[in-house]
Amino acid sequence: MTRDERDSSGHDALADGSTFGEHPLADHDVAAVPPSRSTPGQDPSDSMIHLLASASSLIFWRSEADGSTVAPSPSWMRYTGQTAQEAVGLGWACAVHPDDRQRVEHLWRNAVEHPGTYNWEYRVCRHDREWRWIAEWVVPTFGQHGALTGWVGMSVDVNELKLGELRQNQSDAQYRAVLNASAQLVWIKDKQAQATMDSWQSWCEFTGQTETDWLQGRSLDCVHPDDQERVERIWKSTPSVDATNEYEYRLKHHGGQWRWMRERVVPLRDCNGALAGWVGMTSDITLSKQAQSDIVENESRYRALVEATAQVVWRADPTGKRRKDSPTWRGFTGLTAEEYFGERWIETIHPDDRAEIIRSWKEAIDTGSKRLIEYRLLRSDGQWRWMLERSIPYEAGWVSMAVDVSDIKSAEKALADRERHLRLALKSARMAAWHLDNGTGRLYVEDENELLPTLAQYPDHLEGLSAAMKPSAALQLRRLLADSNDLSTPLEFEFELIGGTQPIWLSMSGRKVPSSRSEGGTLFGVISDITGRKLFEDRRNLLIGEIAHRGKNLLAVVQAIAATTFDGPVDALEASEKFQERLATLGRSHSLLTDKDWYGVPLDEIVRLEIGKFSDRANIDVVSVTLNPSAAQNCALVFHELITNAVKYGALSVSTGQVTVRGYHVSRDNEDCIRLEWTESGGPTVQPPMRQGFGIMLLRRLVSGFDTDGRLDYDPDGFRMEVDMPCTMIQPTEAVVARKRAG
Repeated sequence: MTRDERDSSGHDALADGSTFGEHPLADHDVAAVPPSRSTPGQDPSDSMIHLLASASSLIFWRSEADGSTVAPSPSWMRYTGQTAQEAVGLGWACAVHPDDRQRVEHLWRNAVEHPGTYNWEYRVCRHDREWRWIAEWVVPTFGQHGALTGWVGMSVDVNELKLGELRQNQSDAQYRAVLNASAQLVWIKDKQAQATMDSWQSWCEFTGQTETDWLQGRSLDCVHPDDQERVERIWKSTPSVDATNEYEYRLKHHGGQWRWMRERVVPLRDCNGALAGWVGMTSDITLSKQAQSDIVENESRYRALVEATAQVVWRADPTGKRRKDSPTWRGFTGLTAEEYFGERWIETIHPDDRAEIIRSWKEAIDTGSKRLIEYRLLRSDGQWRWMLERSIPYEAGWVSMAVDVSDIKSAEKALADRERHLRLALKSARMAAWHLDNGTGRLYVEDENELLPTLAQYPDHLEGLSAAMKPSAALQLRRLLADSNDLSTPLEFEFELIGGTQPIWLSMSGRKVPSSRSEGGTLFGVISDITGRKLFEDRRNLLIGEIAHRGKNLLAVVQAIAATTFDGPVDALEASEKFQERLATLGRSHSLLTDKDWYGVPLDEIVRLEIGKFSDRANIDVVSVTLNPSAAQNCALVFHELITNAVKYGALSVSTGQVTVRGYHVSRDNEDCIRLEWTESGGPTVQPPMRQGFGIMLLRRLVSGFDTDGRLDYDPDGFRMEVDMPCTMIQPTEAVVARKRAG
């Protein structure tokens, strides 16, 4: 029901069906809208009460003994926007904040059980739907036999007091209840501006002066010395009859403190509208003054903070128009006030950023949302500086603060560059980066080279890493990580990947560093592919073994050459020359093997090397099959002896002689062999040797060593040799071939 709905009698209709005029408490509602002047026959005290209400804008109400209302207070309804139907009974509690209702209910229950004067504070929903703090003073009323009959109360909006601005205005239907329920001074003066006799009590209670002090006019003694002259002049002057008179001064409290007071004076008129006196209220605004002082101090600190942090602060109206000066913007950019207000500020924005600035402003204004943007601003020294700007809307428009983040942007770019370089280095070196947080025990791996194929299958990278190695290696790694508490000792661990077609070895190395984020510190390191190193180490170890073995064999060969060369009655000079030639041949074979990394030497290369300068008298047709080091060494010595014998005794000893060398594949007993043939022609008649020298010994050993059908034929027309060499005996082994391919 609205306030305009009436019953047929012209009275306000109540929720219980009764009317405002019929209800027994109707004539006690002192919170009715006061008229501007008294009506004929009205109690003068009512006029005073109405004037107090006008001066203070308080809420007055009456209630039943249990706190319910039969005739809701019009001032309460005006304040909360409730209708009489909504506020009747305990319906007024619906305007109380949900978080405060239980507490208010408890306070009322206690007051009903123990009647007395109380005051409390709680939040109420004002008619504009804003939650406001009100302070409430309640005084019980009793019947003839002392029974509680109801309550009379006063409520005042103290929301500003809660925020630091104290505004207290007092007014009530019963003047004595106002004085008892408020901490303010209420007084009355006659039309000659002289205080009436009944105004002394609240003054004396606040200041500690006596009634005699009041009567003898010593009230000015309680005013602060710096304010006395001004206050005395005001008190002695006649207040304005056309407006509310208001002024502030300091008054000494009975506790000895100086309190700031705000005094408001309004004219009091009789029933004919003539001036009858003055009603005034003096409010303690010390807290408000302190709040104002704190605000000024905070603003000073804020400005100092802004200047100290090189920030730019500016304000705009709701449309985004800059109507307030911004000294910090002008100081940063070097603009004059005329240029700033003339929209020249847009010229200090980098051309590439202006469109985005305009777009973001339009979006923020349209949506009323906060705005965060980065852009470049031209500083007064001509440098473009990156700014981070945050804009926040408020009731009067926008406030924006921009911070110079150029150094941060540079640092971020440098960090990003270093990270990119590190990633490129890791990728080029085929490495993965990792770190272990000892606080959480979690391992994180960045594997852009995909060294660990199983890593992506596991959310926990430590599990993924463990799955890529043998169980024994995974257990060893976990132990190493668990024991890695020494900052000075690096972690080194090598393991072989499992499940691949080729052997792959990885190395995991790292070092622990202190960390503010982790109590146990953090391990940082890399995982690198060391397969090449492992293969090199294997080959090195093999070569060391082969060198030792070949060294023994070489000494045995040299010993055999020496024994056959110097055996029997030989010419020392001739034997020495043969010995040196044979050693030179042995050296050439070693050079070939060294050049081939001891992998092996092609047969045709050995033949051409030994024939050398006689190549124009030799027909060579030999397959290019690689001989292992032992076979290459023996073949080199054999061909050296064949060439030497041919030059001294055979076909190459005469100018018409020729040598034919052939090497080709044959199959013998289902086994692949290389048949090697040496045939001399056009030389002197051949006769079998009288004694067996080193050359003949080597030839016979070569033929017999292969366990094949070979022959040495001393045909008178020319010496011939034929031998079948099984490929399994003369070619490198599969392990050597695998190492050669891997290397």
